[in-house]
Amino acid sequence: MAQKTQKLKPDTVLKNYRRNNEQFADLFNAVLFEGKQVIKPEELEDVDTEESSVLQNRKYAENIQASRDSIKIRKNRQSMA
Repeated sequence: MAQKTQKLKPDTVLKNYRRNNEQFADLFNAVLFEGKQVIKPEELEDVDTEESSVLQNRKYAENIQASRDSIKIRKNRQSMA
């Protein structure tokens, strides 16, 4: 029987893993806080990772775009009450 090989890029797999708030919180709690549940999944919020700008000089203009892997912010705890 022929075995199928998958062409998965590690970067894509990691981005999908970090996109999940539960997995993100578990990973960072384990690494940064020795497993203590400091970061809670419900407190996390995704931030737009795309940035763009236009460089313009007289007769010339150029678009510049950048994309980051993943950005999450922790919501204010008082707003969660």
